[in-house]
Amino acid sequence: MVVGTLASLRPIGVRGAVGLRLRLAHCRVACTRTSDADVQAQKEPRYAFDFVGTPFEELNLTESKVDGVRVRQHANPLRSNLQIPCKALPWSDVFSDPSRPLILDAGCGSGRFLLLLAKQDESCKFNYLGTDIRDKLIKRANEWASYLSTESRVHFVKANITISLATMLETYPGPIHTIAIQFSDPHFKSKRRKRHIVQKQLVEEAAKVLKPGGRVFFQSDVESVSAYIRDMFDLHGNEEFKPSSLHGTKWEQGNESGSYQWGRVPWLRDNPLGAPTERELRSLDQGLAVTRMLLVRR
Repeated sequence: MVVGTLASLRPIGVRGAVGLRLRLAHCRVACTRTSDADVQAQKEPRYAFDFVGTPFEELNLTESKVDGVRVRQHANPLRSNLQIPCKALPWSDVFSDPSRPLILDAGCGSGRFLLLLAKQDESCKFNYLGTDIRDKLIKRANEWASYLSTESRVHFVKANITISLATMLETYPGPIHTIAIQFSDPHFKSKRRKRHIVQKQLVEEAAKVLKPGGRVFFQSDVESVSAYIRDMFDLHGNEEFKPSSLHGTKWEQGNESGSYQWGRVPWLRDNPLGAPTERELRSLDQGLAVTRMLLVRR
């Protein structure tokens, strides 16, 4: 069993989403879908998500004196300099208490999601680790953690998590509580699907580092992306993972072979982690459907 719970963190429900849409009307951020070839470097709106009325307001990042950064919305994880697995971190130097359960945000982007989770975790039950392949975002996220005085519990590291999950986490002293994969780059073209963060290696390594009861949570505003991640875990991790009881059990009925058919599992209506990402707020503000699934290590 995994130590610690997230019971104190409230899920994001439909009613909350409606309220968010109303409060976000004045700070809407354009979010257009483009092909990788059309992606251009663009400057992130400095504090677009930190205005009054958004969940990130309580972080008070507008006072952090940390500058905005210029980043690419999509990055290529197959670059040669990203093909070296990240080594195990010196956990005693990274966290004040490395025995706490760890929540990992794979592809953490700006890091606001983990910073908000840590802010809500007033009893300091968890450690938080974010990974991304864009070093400018990692540097700023760690500066924000220092500004919020959470650097002893929240850390961000540049890593290609697709090939680094086991090498980085297998020496972590405490249990891995949750691996979150949220709004990952879609890579719509099939020939570029190999760039997606979820590959066979990641599924197998997730099964390796998670103990029974450990969780994998993923969500996207592109249903085909959620379906792809679901199918990858179904194909390569069916014996190690199962959909959470939050999905119900009706989907198992009529399963003659006895093997799980995850394509019949209904998506979760609410976010069970208790804090949104920026992309989640954008999607809810625009009325887009978000498809979610929570898997549990057998």
